[in-house]
Amino acid sequence: MVHWYPYALADVDALGAGPAYLNGLGVLVLFFALAAVAWVVDARVPSLRTNERTVALL
Repeated sequence: MVHWYPYALADVDALGAGPAYLNGLGVLVLFFALAAVAWVVDARVPSLRTNERTVALL
């Protein structure tokens, strides 16, 4: 297991510092995009707010 890195996107020895940095930045952008999608879906879908009926069911 020498000279082996489990994350090919961040392997600086194989890719170099610049591409590895850009890959990390791409992953960060992907996470922010997924968070934005989840935020929009959460805003549009009716939430399960606590009211008398849900409290009675608990």
